[in-house]
Amino acid sequence: MLVSRLAPSPTGLLHPGNIWSFMLCWLAVRSGGGRLLLRMDDIDGPRSRPEFARAIIRDLRWLGFDWDGPIYWQSGRTHLYAETLETLRERNLVYPCFCTRKELRGLASAPHMGEAAVYPGLCRDLAKEEREAKLAARLPFSLRIKTPDTSCVFNDLIQGARSFPNHGGDIAARRSDDVYSYQFATAVDDFLLDVNLIVRGRDLLSSAPPQLYLRGLLGAKTVKFAHVPSLLSPDGERLAKRHKASSVASMRERGVSPGKIIGEIAAMAGMNPEGADRTLRELIPRFSWDKIPREDLIWPDTL
Repeated sequence: MLVSRLAPSPTGLLHPGNIWSFMLCWLAVRSGGGRLLLRMDDIDGPRSRPEFARAIIRDLRWLGFDWDGPIYWQSGRTHLYAETLETLRERNLVYPCFCTRKELRGLASAPHMGEAAVYPGLCRDLAKEEREAKLAARLPFSLRIKTPDTSCVFNDLIQGARSFPNHGGDIAARRSDDVYSYQFATAVDDFLLDVNLIVRGRDLLSSAPPQLYLRGLLGAKTVKFAHVPSLLSPDGERLAKRHKASSVASMRERGVSPGKIIGEIAAMAGMNPEGADRTLRELIPRFSWDKIPREDLIWPDTL
């Protein structure tokens, strides 16, 4: 059975870029007779706020989204991440990394690293004595997963065949402040919840290789990706939570209807050439991945 998820982070208000990928995910699942989950990626405690989570749920329902089963909260699933990490540690796949954020930023900006900077495993092969000395000195450390320096190839429903020279270096699983990383928590959750279709913006395309590798370590369940083009503001920037004027809440307050928002996004997706107001359910028979543009799109500033 087709299983996918909406996975907003409650660090701000929903904006059209979120709704764009959520709508395509919702339509793919509903047209395919699958299950759609809602998961709040609220694992980053300092930035995740309950008022944003409530606003996200309210906005999704206002726009006509529904989902199957309960809402999953990553903040309530940390025991699963801990258990998974311990299992990998027992397989000798996990090691402490003492590199500071400043050192990591320096590595990323080094000329020889290029644009696709990866962690080069500096702490992977520390001598036992040096590692124990650092631990005894109570130096802060993250936990990383040993990752082979091999290429990753997969087929994306939107981007086509994709090839990456590596999986992004040794994966950070847990930060030094004990917060689990996006890559690790997302891969574990998607695996445990049997998610087999992941729809998200193509700005997250580089997350696919490490997450595919982690899924392989956990059991290699089949998964398909659809990395959709981004919605951009009129000035060419990718829409983000900082564009408060374009939030769903702001549009609702200005009197924009749910049908107008869904209709506008559906027109961009090639499913509403008439440009009429639409409900999500009206669009189910019109859905096709073949209709989705491959290039980024401009969200109008008229709504």
